Amino acid sequence: MVTKASAYAELVRYTLCEITMFNGKRGGEVQRMKVTDVTKALKETSSVPDKEVKLSLSATEIKLCRMTKRVELQGKLC
Repeated sequence: MVTKASAYAELVRYTLCEITMFNGKRGGEVQRMKVTDVTKALKETSSVPDKEVKLSLSATEIKLCRMTKRVELQGKLC
């Protein structure tokens, strides 16, 4: 039988793996991610920084930009 706690732990592990693979950097950065980092990224309204960048993107890439959010973390040496 699957409990809520074990289901949550599985979700956390899966999410960590997905973010680490998508990030393509060290897993430690994702491991130290805080909830405030994510909520700050979710509050940002624009996912495409400026008009020049948007002009260089295909329609599919623009849709992907709307579906994803970029979370910037402070570097290891900062």
